[in-house]
Amino acid sequence: MDNYKTVITAANSLLKGYGYNKKGTVFYLSQGKNWGLIGFQKSRSSTKEYVRFTINVGVSSGALRRCIDEDDSAQNPDMESSHWQCRIGSLMPGHTDHWWELNQNDTDEDVIFDVIRKLKDLAIPAIQMRISDSGLIDMWKSSDYGGTTLFKKYVYLTTLLKLGKSEELPAYIEEFINSSKGTPFEVDTKLHINVLEKIH
Repeated sequence: MDNYKTVITAANSLLKGYGYNKKGTVFYLSQGKNWGLIGFQKSRSSTKEYVRFTINVGVSSGALRRCIDEDDSAQNPDMESSHWQCRIGSLMPGHTDHWWELNQNDTDEDVIFDVIRKLKDLAIPAIQMRISDSGLIDMWKSSDYGGTTLFKKYVYLTTLLKLGKSEELPAYIEEFINSSKGTPFEVDTKLHINVLEKIH
């Protein structure tokens, strides 16, 4: 028995009810031109008899794919290119990395139950909060922007504010410039601001 596949099957049964579609070990939720992603990742230490795995969660913005990534593709994005992403442990109290362990020879209902519970309680709500561009903007305005570096936070936030013709843009550009002074990203910050001026 492949208990890892059993976990994926149980996750698929749950996530289908929330509108997710499965591709390999990644589940996709489409909302407009944005995507929510839930992906299962095996540890390199896994063997045929023993599997160690975690769950990655992400959101990809269609507007940012087009403006920042220069990607007009309608294809599903991958987890690595998501504009916000984190591991499931980051959504748990303590924000520590979390992995499950499975013995492939014995059915472990406790692991399956725990995975389903964390998908329902943590992963699905986290994506729902961020899957819209307005949800991403709210997150990047706050101090709780885990899953995005400080530099990327400002790149993505100012781009979405520019696209939305927000009156808040100048204040966040100034904040971006101040946060980058004396850092390795100071030049890249100025380059991004020049790019923003060309966005209409």
